[in-house]
Amino acid sequence: MANPDLDWTGIAKWTDGKVGSAYALHIPFEAHFGTTITSVGKVYPTPAWVRATYDEDSDELVVSGVPSIDGDFSMALTVTTAEGTTTLGDPAGGAGIAISRADTQPIEAGTDPSGCKTFQIEPSEKLAVCRFVGDAWVPDDDLTFENTDLADTVMVIARLHGTDVGAKPAITTTAPTTVAIGETYSYEPEASGSPRWTLVSGPTGMTVHPATGEVSWRPTEDGAFSATIMAFNHAGYDTEVVVITVAITDPVITSLPDEAGLIVEPGEFFHYNEVTHDKVTATGSPRLVFTGEISPANATFHVNSVTGLISFHPVTEDTYTITITVDNGGTPDTQTFDVTVITPS
Repeated sequence: MANPDLDWTGIAKWTDGKVGSAYALHIPFEAHFGTTITSVGKVYPTPAWVRATYDEDSDELVVSGVPSIDGDFSMALTVTTAEGTTTLGDPAGGAGIAISRADTQPIEAGTDPSGCKTFQIEPSEKLAVCRFVGDAWVPDDDLTFENTDLADTVMVIARLHGTDVGAKPAITTTAPTTVAIGETYSYEPEASGSPRWTLVSGPTGMTVHPATGEVSWRPTEDGAFSATIMAFNHAGYDTEVVVITVAITDPVITSLPDEAGLIVEPGEFFHYNEVTHDKVTATGSPRLVFTGEISPANATFHVNSVTGLISFHPVTEDTYTITITVDNGGTPDTQTFDVTVITPS
Protein backbone atom coordinates (compact mmCIF):
# COMPACT_ATOMS: atom_id res chain seq x y z
CA MET A 1 0.00 0.00 0.00
CA ALA A 2 1.09 3.55 -0.57
CA ASN A 3 2.03 5.63 2.44
CA PRO A 4 -0.73 8.12 3.14
CA ASP A 5 0.25 11.75 3.09
CA LEU A 6 -0.83 12.82 6.57
CA ASP A 7 -0.72 16.58 7.07
CA TRP A 8 0.40 17.71 10.61
CA THR A 9 -0.51 21.35 10.00
CA GLY A 10 -2.56 22.75 12.85
CA ILE A 11 -1.77 19.92 15.27
CA ALA A 12 0.20 20.54 18.45
CA LYS A 13 2.92 17.99 17.95
CA TRP A 14 5.41 16.98 20.65
CA THR A 15 5.23 18.81 23.95
CA ASP A 16 8.12 19.17 26.39
CA GLY A 17 8.25 17.36 29.74
CA LYS A 18 10.15 16.90 32.99
CA VAL A 19 12.10 14.03 34.49
CA GLY A 20 9.93 11.91 36.73
CA SER A 21 6.66 13.60 35.73
CA ALA A 22 4.00 11.81 33.67
CA TYR A 23 4.12 12.77 29.99
CA ALA A 24 0.93 12.60 27.93
CA LEU A 25 0.06 13.84 24.45
CA HIS A 26 -3.39 13.16 22.94
CA ILE A 27 -3.80 13.58 19.17
CA PRO A 28 -7.41 13.45 17.79
CA PHE A 29 -6.64 11.31 14.78
CA GLU A 30 -9.76 10.73 12.74
CA ALA A 31 -11.05 14.22 13.27
CA HIS A 32 -7.95 15.64 11.65
CA PHE A 33 -6.80 13.00 9.20
CA GLY A 34 -10.14 11.53 8.19
CA THR A 35 -9.06 7.97 8.86
CA THR A 36 -8.62 5.57 11.78
CA ILE A 37 -5.54 3.75 13.06
CA THR A 38 -5.12 0.00 12.93
CA SER A 39 -1.73 -0.11 14.65
CA VAL A 40 0.99 2.19 15.97
CA GLY A 41 4.67 1.73 16.76
CA LYS A 42 7.91 3.59 17.54
CA VAL A 43 10.88 4.40 15.34
CA TYR A 44 14.41 4.40 16.79
CA PRO A 45 15.82 6.55 18.39
CA THR A 46 12.54 7.46 20.09
CA PRO A 47 13.23 7.12 23.87
CA ALA A 48 12.53 3.76 25.47
CA TRP A 49 10.14 5.27 28.03
CA VAL A 50 7.75 6.46 25.30
CA ARG A 51 4.58 4.39 24.92
CA ALA A 52 2.33 4.93 21.89
CA THR A 53 -1.23 3.56 21.79
CA TYR A 54 -4.47 4.18 19.96
CA ASP A 55 -7.61 4.80 22.06
CA GLU A 56 -10.53 3.60 19.97
CA ASP A 57 -13.16 5.09 22.28
CA SER A 58 -11.84 8.64 21.94
CA ASP A 59 -10.16 8.02 18.57
CA GLU A 60 -6.94 9.50 19.91
CA LEU A 61 -3.32 8.64 19.33
CA VAL A 62 -1.91 8.68 22.88
CA VAL A 63 1.79 9.20 23.56
CA SER A 64 2.60 8.67 27.23
CA GLY A 65 5.28 7.62 29.72
CA VAL A 66 7.51 8.93 32.51
CA PRO A 67 10.79 10.48 31.31
CA SER A 68 13.77 9.03 33.12
CA ILE A 69 16.52 11.27 31.78
CA ASP A 70 16.79 14.89 30.69
CA GLY A 71 17.86 16.12 27.25
CA ASP A 72 16.58 16.67 23.72
CA PHE A 73 15.17 13.58 21.98
CA SER A 74 13.92 12.64 18.52
CA MET A 75 10.32 11.48 18.36
CA ALA A 76 8.94 9.37 15.51
CA LEU A 77 6.02 6.94 15.33
CA THR A 78 4.81 4.55 12.67
CA VAL A 79 1.07 4.74 12.10
CA THR A 80 -0.82 2.16 10.04
CA THR A 81 -4.24 3.01 8.63
CA ALA A 82 -6.45 1.45 5.96
CA GLU A 83 -4.44 3.40 3.39
CA GLY A 84 -1.04 2.17 4.56
CA THR A 85 1.79 3.00 6.96
CA THR A 86 3.46 6.34 7.47
CA THR A 87 5.87 7.98 9.91
CA LEU A 88 4.86 10.82 12.17
CA GLY A 89 7.77 12.90 13.37
CA ASP A 90 11.38 12.87 12.27
CA PRO A 91 13.70 10.03 13.37
CA ALA A 92 16.65 12.07 12.13
CA GLY A 93 16.13 14.56 14.93
CA GLY A 94 14.25 17.28 13.14
CA ALA A 95 11.21 16.99 15.41
CA GLY A 96 11.52 16.04 19.04
CA ILE A 97 10.93 16.85 22.68
CA ALA A 98 12.95 18.52 25.43
CA ILE A 99 12.94 16.85 28.83
CA SER A 100 14.19 19.00 31.70
CA ARG A 101 15.17 18.10 35.21
CA ALA A 102 12.83 19.07 38.04
CA ASP A 103 14.62 20.29 41.15
CA THR A 104 11.81 19.12 43.38
CA GLN A 105 9.30 16.40 42.61
CA PRO A 106 6.43 15.41 44.91
CA ILE A 107 5.66 11.77 45.59
CA GLU A 108 2.68 10.28 47.33
CA ALA A 109 3.18 9.88 51.08
CA GLY A 110 4.31 6.40 51.96
CA THR A 111 5.98 5.58 48.65
CA ASP A 112 9.65 4.72 48.55
CA PRO A 113 11.55 5.41 45.32
CA SER A 114 13.88 2.51 44.67
CA GLY A 115 17.36 3.13 46.00
CA CYS A 116 16.61 6.37 47.80
CA LYS A 117 17.98 7.34 51.17
CA THR A 118 14.85 7.79 53.27
CA PHE A 119 14.09 9.54 56.54
CA GLN A 120 10.87 8.46 58.25
CA ILE A 121 8.99 11.51 59.50
CA GLU A 122 5.76 9.88 60.65
CA PRO A 123 4.11 6.58 59.69
CA SER A 124 2.44 8.34 56.76
CA GLU A 125 5.23 10.74 55.83
CA LYS A 126 8.81 10.20 54.81
CA LEU A 127 11.58 12.16 53.17
CA ALA A 128 13.65 10.54 50.43
CA VAL A 129 16.82 11.84 48.85
CA CYS A 130 18.33 10.41 45.66
CA ARG A 131 20.74 11.33 42.96
CA PHE A 132 19.54 10.85 39.40
CA VAL A 133 22.25 9.35 37.17
CA GLY A 134 21.69 8.31 33.57
CA ASP A 135 18.17 6.96 33.49
CA ALA A 136 17.73 5.58 37.00
CA TRP A 137 17.45 6.60 40.65
CA VAL A 138 20.59 5.72 42.57
CA PRO A 139 21.24 6.04 46.31
CA ASP A 140 23.66 8.71 47.39
CA ASP A 141 25.24 7.70 50.68
CA ASP A 142 27.64 10.64 50.49
CA LEU A 143 24.88 13.19 50.03
CA THR A 144 24.46 15.34 53.12
CA PHE A 145 22.04 18.14 53.73
CA GLU A 146 24.93 20.52 54.22
CA ASN A 147 25.73 20.28 50.49
CA THR A 148 25.51 23.68 48.83
CA ASP A 149 25.72 22.34 45.26
CA LEU A 150 22.66 20.23 44.59
CA ALA A 151 22.64 20.80 40.83
CA ASP A 152 22.91 17.08 40.12
CA THR A 153 20.52 16.02 42.83
CA VAL A 154 16.80 15.42 42.70
CA MET A 155 15.07 15.93 46.01
CA VAL A 156 11.95 13.85 46.50
CA ILE A 157 9.69 15.00 49.31
CA ALA A 158 6.54 13.32 50.51
CA ARG A 159 3.45 15.35 49.71
CA LEU A 160 2.15 16.98 52.88
CA HIS A 161 -1.61 16.47 52.88
CA GLY A 162 -1.81 18.15 49.46
CA THR A 163 -1.21 21.58 51.01
CA ASP A 164 0.54 24.23 48.97
CA VAL A 165 3.01 25.78 51.40
CA GLY A 166 4.59 28.21 48.97
CA ALA A 167 8.32 28.88 49.10
CA LYS A 168 10.81 26.55 50.72
CA PRO A 169 11.34 27.16 54.46
CA ALA A 170 14.05 29.26 56.06
CA ILE A 171 15.02 28.66 59.70
CA THR A 172 15.06 32.00 61.51
CA THR A 173 16.27 31.05 64.99
CA THR A 174 19.61 29.93 66.43
CA ALA A 175 20.01 26.85 68.62
CA PRO A 176 21.72 27.05 72.04
CA THR A 177 25.17 25.50 72.11
CA THR A 178 25.72 24.49 75.75
CA VAL A 179 24.10 22.21 78.31
CA ALA A 180 25.21 20.50 81.51
CA ILE A 181 25.26 16.76 81.98
CA GLY A 182 21.99 15.58 83.49
CA GLU A 183 20.11 18.70 82.40
CA THR A 184 17.64 18.74 79.51
CA TYR A 185 18.68 20.44 76.28
CA SER A 186 15.64 22.13 74.75
CA TYR A 187 15.26 24.23 71.60
CA GLU A 188 12.13 25.44 69.82
CA PRO A 189 13.16 26.50 66.31
CA GLU A 190 11.12 28.75 64.05
CA ALA A 191 10.99 28.83 60.26
CA SER A 192 9.04 30.37 57.41
CA GLY A 193 7.03 28.28 54.98
CA SER A 194 4.87 26.26 57.41
CA PRO A 195 7.32 23.35 57.45
CA ARG A 196 7.49 19.92 59.00
CA TRP A 197 10.61 19.01 60.96
CA THR A 198 12.99 16.09 61.26
CA LEU A 199 16.31 15.20 62.86
CA VAL A 200 18.81 14.45 60.10
CA SER A 201 21.61 13.47 62.50
CA GLY A 202 22.33 13.87 66.18
CA PRO A 203 23.44 12.21 69.39
CA THR A 204 21.68 9.17 70.83
CA GLY A 205 18.43 10.08 72.56
CA MET A 206 17.86 13.41 70.79
CA THR A 207 14.35 13.88 69.38
CA VAL A 208 12.66 16.46 67.14
CA HIS A 209 8.89 16.92 67.18
CA PRO A 210 7.70 16.62 63.55
CA ALA A 211 5.07 19.34 63.87
CA THR A 212 6.69 21.94 66.14
CA GLY A 213 10.37 21.20 65.60
CA GLU A 214 11.03 21.16 69.34
CA VAL A 215 14.41 19.56 70.05
CA SER A 216 14.83 17.62 73.29
CA TRP A 217 17.85 15.75 74.63
CA ARG A 218 19.24 14.74 78.02
CA PRO A 219 23.01 14.15 77.72
CA THR A 220 24.73 11.56 79.89
CA GLU A 221 28.36 12.37 79.12
CA ASP A 222 30.46 15.44 78.49
CA GLY A 223 31.96 16.45 75.15
CA ALA A 224 31.00 18.13 71.86
CA PHE A 225 28.04 16.70 69.93
CA SER A 226 26.85 17.72 66.46
CA ALA A 227 23.20 17.74 65.43
CA THR A 228 21.44 18.68 62.19
CA ILE A 229 17.75 19.53 62.12
CA MET A 230 15.71 20.08 58.97
CA ALA A 231 12.64 22.16 58.18
CA PHE A 232 11.00 21.01 54.94
CA ASN A 233 7.93 21.35 52.77
CA HIS A 234 7.08 20.37 49.21
CA ALA A 235 9.09 23.30 47.86
CA GLY A 236 12.40 22.44 49.52
CA TYR A 237 14.19 22.47 52.84
CA ASP A 238 16.52 24.34 55.17
CA THR A 239 18.86 22.89 57.77
CA GLU A 240 20.54 24.08 60.93
CA VAL A 241 23.73 22.48 62.19
CA VAL A 242 24.63 23.00 65.84
CA VAL A 243 27.58 21.76 67.87
CA ILE A 244 26.48 21.33 71.48
CA THR A 245 29.08 21.44 74.23
CA VAL A 246 28.07 19.27 77.17
CA ALA A 247 29.90 20.33 80.31
CA ILE A 248 30.35 18.77 83.71
CA THR A 249 28.73 20.72 86.56
CA ASP A 250 31.26 20.73 89.36
CA PRO A 251 29.97 19.36 92.66
CA VAL A 252 29.15 21.65 95.56
CA ILE A 253 28.48 20.28 99.05
CA THR A 254 25.27 21.84 100.36
CA SER A 255 24.96 20.30 103.85
CA LEU A 256 26.79 21.03 107.11
CA PRO A 257 27.33 18.93 110.23
CA ASP A 258 25.13 19.76 113.21
CA GLU A 259 27.20 21.46 115.93
CA ALA A 260 25.54 19.32 118.60
CA GLY A 261 26.74 16.20 116.83
CA LEU A 262 30.41 17.16 116.86
CA ILE A 263 30.77 15.99 120.49
CA VAL A 264 30.11 12.30 121.03
CA GLU A 265 30.39 10.05 124.06
CA PRO A 266 32.37 6.81 123.65
CA GLY A 267 30.10 4.01 122.39
CA GLU A 268 27.56 6.37 120.81
CA PHE A 269 26.95 6.83 117.10
CA PHE A 270 28.00 10.05 115.41
CA HIS A 271 25.10 11.88 113.74
CA TYR A 272 26.17 14.19 110.91
CA ASN A 273 22.92 16.05 110.22
CA GLU A 274 19.48 15.33 111.59
CA VAL A 275 17.65 16.93 108.61
CA THR A 276 19.57 14.97 105.96
CA HIS A 277 19.46 11.76 108.01
CA ASP A 278 23.26 11.75 108.31
CA LYS A 279 23.81 12.07 104.56
CA VAL A 280 26.14 14.58 102.93
CA THR A 281 24.17 16.39 100.20
CA ALA A 282 25.62 18.07 97.11
CA THR A 283 24.73 19.45 93.69
CA GLY A 284 26.48 18.72 90.41
CA SER A 285 26.33 16.34 87.47
CA PRO A 286 26.95 13.73 86.27
CA ARG A 287 26.74 11.11 89.03
CA LEU A 288 28.38 12.21 92.27
CA VAL A 289 30.81 9.96 94.13
CA PHE A 290 31.25 10.45 97.88
CA THR A 291 34.41 9.44 99.76
CA GLY A 292 35.68 10.11 103.29
CA GLU A 293 38.88 10.06 105.31
CA ILE A 294 39.37 10.08 109.08
CA SER A 295 42.44 10.81 111.20
CA PRO A 296 43.41 9.07 113.31
CA ALA A 297 42.13 5.95 111.52
CA ASN A 298 39.05 4.25 112.89
CA ALA A 299 37.57 1.02 111.54
CA THR A 300 34.00 2.05 112.33
CA PHE A 301 34.11 5.06 109.97
CA HIS A 302 32.43 4.64 106.56
CA VAL A 303 30.92 6.88 103.86
CA ASN A 304 28.48 5.43 101.31
CA SER A 305 29.87 6.37 97.87
CA VAL A 306 26.40 6.71 96.29
CA THR A 307 24.23 8.24 98.99
CA GLY A 308 26.82 10.13 101.04
CA LEU A 309 25.59 8.48 104.27
CA ILE A 310 28.20 8.77 107.08
CA SER A 311 28.51 5.97 109.62
CA PHE A 312 30.83 6.36 112.63
CA HIS A 313 30.72 4.52 115.99
CA PRO A 314 33.72 5.56 118.12
CA VAL A 315 34.43 3.75 121.40
CA THR A 316 37.60 5.51 122.62
CA GLU A 317 38.18 9.12 123.53
CA ASP A 318 39.98 11.18 120.90
CA THR A 319 39.52 14.05 118.47
CA TYR A 320 38.94 12.84 114.90
CA THR A 321 39.37 14.97 111.80
CA ILE A 322 36.93 13.93 109.07
CA THR A 323 37.24 15.04 105.41
CA ILE A 324 34.38 14.41 102.97
CA THR A 325 35.06 14.65 99.21
CA VAL A 326 32.48 14.77 96.44
CA ASP A 327 33.71 14.19 92.87
CA ASN A 328 32.21 13.66 89.40
CA GLY A 329 35.18 14.07 87.09
CA GLY A 330 35.18 17.85 87.37
CA THR A 331 36.62 19.89 90.22
CA PRO A 332 35.86 18.05 93.49
CA ASP A 333 34.48 19.76 96.59
CA THR A 334 35.57 18.92 100.14
CA GLN A 335 34.34 19.51 103.66
CA THR A 336 36.44 19.04 106.82
CA PHE A 337 35.29 19.00 110.44
CA ASP A 338 36.39 17.63 113.80
CA VAL A 339 34.49 15.18 115.99
CA THR A 340 35.46 15.05 119.65
CA VAL A 341 34.81 11.81 121.52
CA ILE A 342 34.85 12.48 125.26
CA THR A 343 33.30 11.15 128.44
CA PRO A 344 31.25 13.81 130.24
CA SER A 345 32.77 14.85 133.57
